[in-house]
Amino acid sequence: MPNLMEYSSYVFFVSGCIVGPFLEYSDYKNWIELEGVYKTMPRGMAQGWRSAMPAFKRFLEALGCLGVHVFFMLILGYDMYW
Repeated sequence: MPNLMEYSSYVFFVSGCIVGPFLEYSDYKNWIELEGVYKTMPRGMAQGWRSAMPAFKRFLEALGCLGVHVFFMLILGYDMYW
């Protein structure tokens, strides 16, 4: 039986609360404690940066698209609401 903190962390977990795929409590607890199939997940700063690089690359691409949009809207004067 989980305590109140464990149960509330499971209930308000973003994956289940917002985006919605169902996750059993035992899987959630194994993921938090890195047990079972989650033992081989990357840990530490070196492996964490390697797994975060694709997200950082996508963020930079989004900033580039925002820059192109601002360039066309403010500098060249194109209006998307003509």
